[in-house]
Amino acid sequence: MERKQDHAPAAGLSPKLRRLAGVDRERCGRVAVEDLTADEIADLKQIVQRRRVLPEGVSMAHAVTTLTRAEPSHHVARTLGTLVADESQPATARAAAAINLRLIPGAAAQNQLIAGLKTRDRLVRLQAIKSLGTFGDDEALAALRRLRPAKDQEMERQLAFAKALIAHRLGVAEPALEFRRGAARTPGKPKEMIELRLWPKLARTVRADRERLTGSRYGIELGDRGFGLQAGRASWTVLVNREIQEAGGLTQIFERPWITALLARWDLQSNTSAVQYVVLTDPAPRSTEILVVRTDGEIFYSGRAVRGDGLFRFDVRDVERPGTAPTNVKGRLTARGVELDVTVPFGTRKNARAGEPVVV
Repeated sequence: MERKQDHAPAAGLSPKLRRLAGVDRERCGRVAVEDLTADEIADLKQIVQRRRVLPEGVSMAHAVTTLTRAEPSHHVARTLGTLVADESQPATARAAAAINLRLIPGAAAQNQLIAGLKTRDRLVRLQAIKSLGTFGDDEALAALRRLRPAKDQEMERQLAFAKALIAHRLGVAEPALEFRRGAARTPGKPKEMIELRLWPKLARTVRADRERLTGSRYGIELGDRGFGLQAGRASWTVLVNREIQEAGGLTQIFERPWITALLARWDLQSNTSAVQYVVLTDPAPRSTEILVVRTDGEIFYSGRAVRGDGLFRFDVRDVERPGTAPTNVKGRLTARGVELDVTVPFGTRKNARAGEPVVV
C-alpha cells in the first residue's frame, strides 16, 4: 500500500508551475515548459529531489514530467533514477520517473532503469522495461533476457516487445516477439469501408513533421524521407529510420532486422504527433517479415515484403484479435512512390473491447 504523501502549502511556486505540475493539469504544453525560468526549474528540482515537502495541490508525477521536458539533462536523469529507486515514494511517482527517463536516453538513464528492474512494484517494473526498450543497448538487452518470464500477460507482452526493439535496433535476431500471420479480408458493404491513402511526403514536410513529434523516438534517428498515411479521419506520418536511408534505401529491410519506421499519429488540436505504432522488419527466406506493433507491445498488423515488381511488393493485414479493425493492404514501392493495388479498410471494429491507456 502506498503511504500518504505529506503536503505543504504551494507558497513560493509560480502560477505557471502550479498549473503545469498541479493535480488537475490537462497537458504539459511544450511552449509553456520552454518558458519556465531558471528559478522555476530550480523549484521543480527541489520537489522531485524531495528537498521540500510536496506542495498542496501539486502532483509529484506531474512535477517529474514538467521537469523532464524543461531540462532533459543527465543531471535530471540521475535525479529521476534516484526517485525510481526510492521505494518510500508512491508507485505513481516512481513510474512517472521511469517513463520520463526514456526522454533522456543515455548511460545514466539506462543504468537507473536496469536497477529498477529489481523493484517489487509491478507498475514501476513495467515502465522500466518499456523505457529500456525505447533506447537500450546490448547491456539492457542482456538484463531483460535475465528476467524470469512474467506471470501476467501485459508484463510478458511488454518484455517481449522491449527485447525485440533493442535487438532490431542492434540488427540482431531476437525470438521474443513471434511473427503472427494477418487475416485475409474481403471488402464489406460500402458504408462499412473507409478511405485509405498512403503517399510519399516532401523532405521539407517530413522535417517539419519531425519537429512536431513528441515523446520517444525509439532510439533511432529519423530521415528526411517519409510517407503520409490517412485512414478515414485519422492521420499519421510514417517516419523512416535514417540509417536505412543512408545505407541505400528501404530495400535494406532484406539485409538485417530493423526498426524500420515509426507511425506518428497526429493530434490536430495541438498540431503535434506521438508514436502510436513501431514497424519492425526481419529478413526471411525470399522475403522480409513485417510487424506493426502498438507501443504497449500488441501486434496490430503483419505482412511480408518481396523483392521485385519495382523495389518490392508488400502485403499487410490486421492480426485477428478482439477489437481489430479489419484491414488488408497490398501494393508496391517503386522509384516513383507507393502504388496500392488492394485496400480493404473497415471503419468499424470486430468484437470491440474496452481500450487501455497507452503512455508514449
